[in-house]
Amino acid sequence: MSMHAVTEELAAASASPEEAPVFLMDGTRTSGAGLRILPHDFQNPTTISESDLSIFEALYVNYVQDLAGRLSSSLRMDCALKITKVAGAPFSEFRDVIPNPSCISLFRAAEMRGVGVLNLSLPLALAVADRLLGGKGKPPAAERELTEIETALLDDTLLVILSGWAGVWSEGKAPSQLEIIAHERNALCLPMTSTKELFVVLEMEMTIGENACRVHLGVPFSMLETRVRKIQESQKRITEAASPRQIQWRNQYAEIAVPVFAEWKVRKMPLAEALRIRTGDIIELPASLINQARIQLSHGTAFTGTVGIQNGNIAVQITGPSSKEN
Repeated sequence: MSMHAVTEELAAASASPEEAPVFLMDGTRTSGAGLRILPHDFQNPTTISESDLSIFEALYVNYVQDLAGRLSSSLRMDCALKITKVAGAPFSEFRDVIPNPSCISLFRAAEMRGVGVLNLSLPLALAVADRLLGGKGKPPAAERELTEIETALLDDTLLVILSGWAGVWSEGKAPSQLEIIAHERNALCLPMTSTKELFVVLEMEMTIGENACRVHLGVPFSMLETRVRKIQESQKRITEAASPRQIQWRNQYAEIAVPVFAEWKVRKMPLAEALRIRTGDIIELPASLINQARIQLSHGTAFTGTVGIQNGNIAVQITGPSSKEN
């Protein structure tokens, strides 16, 4: 390569975004002048597809129904849960919907990459703590922070919530081992590596006694993406097995010759009688055989039909598919 060519290549590489060519979504090439060019990380998706969300929604419906029973048994009082939202959002948007102060717990699961976030609104956390301490499950009249003892007791209830979630993704095996690694009161203090990381958010309304409050469960999509793909592959195999395979016609088939025979199943006769048959002998046949002709394609019986004459030729009119007896 000549020195002149190298100089031109280096100049093109150092061109400003305004001077560099830009390709729009429809393939049109244009300059960058007047356009706002933003960086994009192709390894980190910014949205979750509808098919992926449908999997989360279906799994979370069963999870929430089962969780209501688990919490009622654990707290020994009626507990109702309903899903209010299942969505994908950057971590920054998920963080902004968490009220401050709250009872925020960071957790991780064995064999899963990443850290999840479970948030109970502060009134709900205080109500659960009151119940665990022998009360009626009512938050105090004046909102306050959780004590260290209440936080330690609350971990048992948090693990009930998280163990059910881990069971959803266990793939028929023992649920992954869970660990609560930290507690926070303010969502702005969450030690996440990137505010742009895509999270799958489950928002629930939990009713304990007369108190109805929000619960947020958010996990990085990268934490579950492998399991979602396995579920999609399994669903695809089931669908393909259930649906009949479509036969595609190829033009090469048109030249293949297939022998066609018409025959009757007359009757069985002893070997000695069969050996006595000679040319000119008459074998009596029942009249019903006219409607019992068997049509063979290649080596298999495919249809039954009625024998007749059309245009001076013997013909068989197909009346139906062949049965095993024929």
